[in-house]
Amino acid sequence: MLWEFETEIEAKQYIAHGPVVGTILIVAEKDDVDLITLSSHGLDVSYQGMCRSVAARLLERADKPLLLIRNGNNDRCN
Repeated sequence: MLWEFETEIEAKQYIAHGPVVGTILIVAEKDDVDLITLSSHGLDVSYQGMCRSVAARLLERADKPLLLIRNGNNDRCN
């Protein structure tokens, strides 16, 4: 079954410089966004232990909904 919707969703892309999580949160607050969307790289657990993921830190700190899209490359996931 195929669903078709007519919507007027406004999306913006940003290029910014600074600490990743803090910068995302500042831009989200400044522009009063409704949703923060980002892609997950699916890194393995050993990497996650050394350097917590941006998504995990955003989940802890953001007061906006977060949509996390999993990378289609499952070879990197454990």
